[in-house]
Amino acid sequence: MKRIINPAKEQWSKLTQRPTADFSAIEPVVDEVFTAVQSQGDDAVAAYSLKFDKIAPKALIVDEELLATAKAELPKELVEAIDVAYTNIYRFHNAQKTPTVRVSTQEGVDCWQTKKPIEKVGIYIPCIIFQDGIQVGEPSRFIRQWAFE
Repeated sequence: MKRIINPAKEQWSKLTQRPTADFSAIEPVVDEVFTAVQSQGDDAVAAYSLKFDKIAPKALIVDEELLATAKAELPKELVEAIDVAYTNIYRFHNAQKTPTVRVSTQEGVDCWQTKKPIEKVGIYIPCIIFQDGIQVGEPSRFIRQWAFE
């Protein structure tokens, strides 16, 4: 990870640009990763963590005690900012909790929209941006909780 501390204002625009890539260049890598994860499971996830992130995780799921310890070490202001982001994102996803919508568009043609949970979701966040993790992770947790209440 490259750390930049107190960059000059002239650098801000460059530093905050998100990298972009041509989809045709990314798709083969994504296909390779999906195929490997489908056939090799967690072993493939660990291998790609090492390949892309240069780390070899001891576990793919962080236990609650370690999370609590890490949270206790964060500045109070950061914890509060993360909590605000979580609350905002939760509210957004909660607002999407709707019943099945049914429409008869013509005689004999019935259409509907319904939301169904999936059993498991794997999340890869390739940078340390709390909001990205919450935005990607919260919908899957929320839908699963809602569906099985």
